[in-house]
Amino acid sequence: MVNVLRSARRTTSPAGPAARAKKPFFLTLFLATIATAGLLSAVPAQAETASGCTYPRVCFYPTVAYLNANRPTASYRDITPSWQNLGYQARGAAVVYNSRNDDGARLHFTNGTTVCVKPGVYVNAAAYGTVDKIRIMDSANC
Repeated sequence: MVNVLRSARRTTSPAGPAARAKKPFFLTLFLATIATAGLLSAVPAQAETASGCTYPRVCFYPTVAYLNANRPTASYRDITPSWQNLGYQARGAAVVYNSRNDDGARLHFTNGTTVCVKPGVYVNAAAYGTVDKIRIMDSANC
């Protein structure tokens, strides 16, 4: 009975012990390559934080000092079909930063002016007036 089992093992791998040793290595290498490729492809989906504004947000800073300290006081991230009124921590911000990769944010000011904040761009909002609304769009050009 023992001889039958040994011969059955030999017939499952006709190339001998050397071939059996190589298969796990190549399989391991293949799986490692796939795993590495999966990790590398996931990296671009995560953007870096700039000025304390985590992806995918549009951040508001009441003064340049808050910007330099990486301390936004408010942020918005939802794409909306219409304007969102800003809360008290965002309204009248001096600087606005868009950390999104490919979505623009249109700012509305109390004087009727609108400004597009493209992805990765800072805007000196105080130069346009008092910002009071935001609309994040599924377009880099607003």
